Amino acid sequence: GETSVRILTSVREKDVFIVQSGSPKVNDTIMELLIMISACKGGSANKVTAVLPYFPYSRQSKKKSHRGAITARMLANLLTMAGIKHVITVDLHATQMQGFFKCPVDNLHAEPLIARWIRHNVANWKEAVVVSKNAGGTKRVTSLADALKLNFGMVTTEKKKHRGANMSASVIMGHLHSFNREPVLESSATS
Repeated sequence: GETSVRILTSVREKDVFIVQSGSPKVNDTIMELLIMISACKGGSANKVTAVLPYFPYSRQSKKKSHRGAITARMLANLLTMAGIKHVITVDLHATQMQGFFKCPVDNLHAEPLIARWIRHNVANWKEAVVVSKNAGGTKRVTSLADALKLNFGMVTTEKKKHRGANMSASVIMGHLHSFNREPVLESSATS
C-alpha cells in the first residue's frame, strides 16, 4: 500500500532532524523519508536535516552503462525538492556525492569508533590483519590499519567463463605475516 505520515507535534519554526536508518525495503524507506520531509516543511519547520547513517543508492554514484542513471544524484535531487536543508551521513561510498546536493552534507567517518571498539572488544587484536574484500575498499582498510598500527591485505576476485562454466579465482594479497598459514589461492567453478 501507500505510505502515509503524520507528524504528531507542532514543528512550526523548529529545526527538525529526521533519522532514517534504512531497511531491507530501501524504496519504502526513501518514500517515508521524502514524505516526512515534506510534512515537516508543510508544517512550517524552520530547517529539516536528514540523518542517514546509510545513504541509499550510494553505490550508484556514476553511470555504469551508456544509458544508465546516476541514481544517487537523483535521490539527492528528490531530497532537495522535498525541502531538505542539511544531510548527515556516514562513510559515503564515494565522497564526490557531496557535490550532488545544493545543501551542506556532513560525511562522518566511522573509522575512529571502529578502531576504538576493536581495541576494547577484540582479544588479541594486535595480531590481526585488516582485509579489504576488493580494490575499492583499499583506502578505507589502509586507513583503519594505520589507526590500529596493523598490517593490511586485499582479496581480489577474477571471474571468467571457461568451457561454459563460470570460474572465479580469489587471491589474497598484502602483509599477512600475522597468519599461521600461507596465503591461499582459491578457485571454484559453477555451472
